[in-house]
Amino acid sequence: MSEQNSQAAEQQPQFNIQRIYLKDLSLEQPNSPGIFLEQESPAMEIALDVSSEQIADGFFESTITVTITAKVGEKVAFLINASRLGSLKCARSPKTSSSYCSASLVRTFCIPICARMSPT
Repeated sequence: MSEQNSQAAEQQPQFNIQRIYLKDLSLEQPNSPGIFLEQESPAMEIALDVSSEQIADGFFESTITVTITAKVGEKVAFLINASRLGSLKCARSPKTSSSYCSASLVRTFCIPICARMSPT
């Protein structure tokens, strides 16, 4: 029985996180300082974009980009753009599950980190 368990464990896909880092961070304030004279509260828009690509055999990079835009009326008060990247090594994983490898990295590590970066 333990032999069957060890064989099953050897055939399971393995995921090893290589790196997680901030790839890009930018702040734009196109209407400063005049926008701060406005009395109206800004409207916030948050957009998420997730992408992934295979960079070598068994290695994947996943990027999540968060864009936060604050507008007062039609004027942009500020725009924050942050990209978080993670690289992952997948062993014993069929090519059809490459999206699963990168999606698991984004869900597990990148999204919680970006959630902490966003304003409350």
